[in-house]
Amino acid sequence: MSSCQEAPALYRCEDCFGPSLWCQSCVVSNHARNPLHRIKEWNGKFFDRITLKGLGLHVQLGHEVSDRCIRPELSSNDNFVIVDCHGIHEVALNYCACETGETKTTQLLWAWWLPSTVSDPQSAATFAVLEQYHLLSFESKVSAYGFYHSLVRQSDNTGATPIRDRYQAFMRMVREWQHLRMLKRAGRGHDPEGLAAMQPGQCANLPDDWDRVPAKKNDKADPSLGRGWQFFIEDQQFKAHLAEHVDEPQEKSTCSSHNAVNDVDTKSAKGLSATGVGAIDCARHNMKLPNGFNMDYLVFSALKGTPLKHLFISYDIACQWHKKLWNRMPRLAEDLHFNTTDKVIQFLVPKFHLPAHIDTCHTSFSFNFMKGVGHTNREAIERGCANINPVSSSTKAMGPGSRRDTLDDHFADWNWKKVVSLGLLLSRKMKEAVSEHKAHRVILEQLESTLATETLAVYKAEIEEWENDRNNPNPFESKVKSKLCKSPDDSTADMLA
Repeated sequence: MSSCQEAPALYRCEDCFGPSLWCQSCVVSNHARNPLHRIKEWNGKFFDRITLKGLGLHVQLGHEVSDRCIRPELSSNDNFVIVDCHGIHEVALNYCACETGETKTTQLLWAWWLPSTVSDPQSAATFAVLEQYHLLSFESKVSAYGFYHSLVRQSDNTGATPIRDRYQAFMRMVREWQHLRMLKRAGRGHDPEGLAAMQPGQCANLPDDWDRVPAKKNDKADPSLGRGWQFFIEDQQFKAHLAEHVDEPQEKSTCSSHNAVNDVDTKSAKGLSATGVGAIDCARHNMKLPNGFNMDYLVFSALKGTPLKHLFISYDIACQWHKKLWNRMPRLAEDLHFNTTDKVIQFLVPKFHLPAHIDTCHTSFSFNFMKGVGHTNREAIERGCANINPVSSSTKAMGPGSRRDTLDDHFADWNWKKVVSLGLLLSRKMKEAVSEHKAHRVILEQLESTLATETLAVYKAEIEEWENDRNNPNPFESKVKSKLCKSPDDSTADMLA
């Protein structure tokens, strides 16, 4: 029954607690603080959808709900649309035009509504729906298109009532939200030097003309909001570098026939703006490094300025890639040059990928025989790929700037989840390491007890000499060649002899 008892109770709210029915006047007054609730009207046969705007509710910004504005200003064309968790809502929106009133954008933000543009916005999204989509995109990899149109159906699943299309506006607000959340997480919101002090790898900035970008899909029309200040490298300098070396042939692999090496100059890949995405990960913690996506260029970009003195660089085809690496470095921009004089840098191949290499690689590039790496397998980046691959259903249809910003956002969330769970993870691993150390110590002592003391001493000395200088003979290489494992130049008859 209606609380006023003066008019027919024909209206119910889908989002309020309980099945109460109200008259038109009561349902409007009761929703002054909840203007985005879904209302239905009894038409004599069933409850039909009706908007609070249609019932006469006006949302007044710039004042408390109980206060009256003496100079209300109706939003232009009276067609304001709000995207919310409950659906897409048309609202009658009044701004405050008093002398002390804030800008329209500020008034919307005070209501926790993110406007779609800074000049005379016609739509906004609630902070709640932006956060909901943000988390869903991380955990379920739902596309913005699918999410938005599920809200459309939630508003009217019959299709009988046309709903103003705000998909493009929603996409713009999603990018703004991602960008603002990144700034917040990086602690940049209250930096006294502002965004102008940003440095590559720190965060991101908005181009001056971001709100006038046309809906076309190229770098000029769809620039990234973060100019190399997160995980992707700065795009223009990278493309300029590629243009200088586009005609240089790739040396063929001397190991197995690695496609990443031998197919780089094929017609199917020649001239493409991108054939995939490379990444730089911390092998121990599976964290994404800044400026480490887009192999020489991104490695030097990611390691620029690193204080680390001993580096293990792992790559599926490190045996081929590391050749002449330092000779190639001068071709890069000077700010990417890497000081190697005070560092020890060693190259390895991840454990899962190593069996596909030739025998020499199995000892020279193995984590198992490298001092200082523990039981690292360096396949962490593959686990990251499993997390990010489902996003391709969304990014494949995006422009280059939107694609980079979206991937940046997902990589940042990957790191964020790692950071907040690091305490529990390291505690668990430490407990496991203590018990495993005891067990492996017993196994090692049992093995060493089977060897003569003189033989063990010689073997340890050979290992230490090789660890200190890789030019010394590799003690892990077999000194006995099997007749079934001769070089490819041997005849089949010799191999079977």
